[in-house]
Amino acid sequence: MEDGDSLGASLFIRHLKATKPLLYEKATANSMLIVVPTFRSYSEVDLPNFQFETYLMRPSPHQPGVLVTLNSKSLLCQNQVLETQKGFDEVRSIAILGEESCYNRDLKSYTVFWVDKLLEGQATPQPKNAFDWLFEDRNSAEENEAFIKMFPQNAPAVERADAECVKFNNNYALVKGYLSHARDRLKGISDRLRRTILTCNELLVSCTSNPRHMAVLSEATDSYIMSKVEPRLLEGLRAIFVEEDAKLNDALKQFQ
Repeated sequence: MEDGDSLGASLFIRHLKATKPLLYEKATANSMLIVVPTFRSYSEVDLPNFQFETYLMRPSPHQPGVLVTLNSKSLLCQNQVLETQKGFDEVRSIAILGEESCYNRDLKSYTVFWVDKLLEGQATPQPKNAFDWLFEDRNSAEENEAFIKMFPQNAPAVERADAECVKFNNNYALVKGYLSHARDRLKGISDRLRRTILTCNELLVSCTSNPRHMAVLSEATDSYIMSKVEPRLLEGLRAIFVEEDAKLNDALKQFQ
């Protein structure tokens, strides 16, 4: 991803580029790993106190699995977890929520890890459940569509999903015996939409650390995709479900 999409929406990255542009240029030009805490893990008032050198790192040339920061601290990276080691005041385990490949203005690639908390120090407490309103249960396709589209950075992913739905509607005929194929195709479109959203939306990436939030996002993408299926195909799909359920019930009765 070109620098400026999900990274541009990050307070962390914007502050780094604004206050330490040479440090940012050095990190991206040398393909260093940038570790970015999700927005919910800190407050904007914390940014002036950040030691950004701690969040810029590269693999140790001598110790496999160890990352060394620009200010010579070390972390162990394994099983999607960073564990602080030498140079840190305390041992802390930090979950890696996502990984993203980016490019600077000279098309040099570098990697970003989105993580669930700060590597060191304490963040200013945010209001309890500050983002829970985003993950309230939604009872209609319209509400789920509004949720998916409320974030401008989701637009490219939504456009791709819409195009896939148009292709499905134009080229697919429901045939008995192929229910699972239709279901899998639609589920695949929904899954791709959700995965893409989670790579470009720093706030929603926090869903992966909360099962309920992830369930709400999954329900929203499933609902959105199903709402794009042509009514005639949707009715046919429902009819096959009803018939399959009836056959299953008849089969179960034989064992009662």
